[in-house]
Amino acid sequence: MRRWIIAIVVLLLVVGGAWLFLHKKPLKRRPYKTVAAKVGPLRVTVESTGSVQSNLDVPIKCQASGEIVDLPYDISDYVKKGAVIVKIDPKLEKWGVENAQANLSAAQAGLQQARENVLIAQANLITTRQQDEANLADARVAARNAATEAHRDQVLLREKLGSQAAYDTAQTASEKAADDLATARIAVEQLKVAAMNIKYLQQAVKLAHTRVDADSVSLEEAQEEYSYTTVRAPISGYISARTAQVGQVIASAITNVGGGDTALTISDLSRIFVMASVDESDIGNVKLGQAVHITADAYPGVLFRGKVVQIGVTGQSVSNVVTFNVKIEVLGKNKNLLKPTMTANTRIICAYLKSALQVPFEAVATRGARHFVFVSVGGKLHRQNVSVGLTNGEEWQITSGLKAGQLVVAHASAGQGIWSKGTTLLAKRRGG
Repeated sequence: MRRWIIAIVVLLLVVGGAWLFLHKKPLKRRPYKTVAAKVGPLRVTVESTGSVQSNLDVPIKCQASGEIVDLPYDISDYVKKGAVIVKIDPKLEKWGVENAQANLSAAQAGLQQARENVLIAQANLITTRQQDEANLADARVAARNAATEAHRDQVLLREKLGSQAAYDTAQTASEKAADDLATARIAVEQLKVAAMNIKYLQQAVKLAHTRVDADSVSLEEAQEEYSYTTVRAPISGYISARTAQVGQVIASAITNVGGGDTALTISDLSRIFVMASVDESDIGNVKLGQAVHITADAYPGVLFRGKVVQIGVTGQSVSNVVTFNVKIEVLGKNKNLLKPTMTANTRIICAYLKSALQVPFEAVATRGARHFVFVSVGGKLHRQNVSVGLTNGEEWQITSGLKAGQLVVAHASAGQGIWSKGTTLLAKRRGG
């Protein structure tokens, strides 16, 4: 009985297995999408956003302190270089100029007087020297004659041919002539003192000249401070900010430790720039001179042209995201539509190929330094090594290993899975 039961169970199992084998549903093959390699233009771009900037923003601060009495320009007004844009009450500075002018006039008068004193002393020295030298010559002659007369009268007195009175008179005259000669010599010697006095007067001229120079500098400083009360535009541009009003007292940017007050800001809009923030993963593709397409939300449908003029050498990290500043100059006639601080969208054209063989970015797989795609031929997949060139993140340029029109799996991961299963089954069939 037990044998029959076992036989019946085995029979049922065999019949059931046969029925399942005959009625099982075939496994569905995992579908995959293929695309044809195509030839067409390939553009590699880096997209980012940035802020519009002017060529130059100049804050206008006054070098003089005081009350503003005139402020002729307002925001958005255009001013030319050299135009008067701020006037400060010049009362104190004007007094300073007048005082410095008076000091200079006094110093100049003192210099003139010192020069005249030298001239007078020099003239007196010449006249006195001539007179004293003449007196010295006369005294010498007189002394010589008087000495001769006294000697002669002495001889006559000794020989008793002359009188004592005559001798005494001659001797007195000789002594007086000698005294006069000594006096004349002293007068000539005193001319050296007069010459030294002239040198002293000449030094006084130099000192007076120094005072004139010092007072001239003081006058120039006073005039410069006076000129500070009138502020002129250092550049041509537009008034982009006005932070002062007529009647307001502002502090000097020179004497105030806080740097003074800003009255206006002039922006030079002759050149317009966009400062874009480029991600560190893209900065390697950015080069100087590359063309840039720029758009702004304020002008839908308007395309602005530009070029890269500066690339930051140091990145900025915000929330662990590193970006680099790239300065882009806006070109073209419509650049003045963009206003400073506007947000702009930039697309930097890093490379452009007019004709390139390309496949979708996801179609290329990488293993080490090798790249490959899965090519579909007659419904079968073949892994094929390729060489790649440029990529824009959406397409790869294929430089070798593939021809236009060949079908490749759109997603290499799908091709990898199917191709791996196929090779495994083939190996099993071959006894591998």
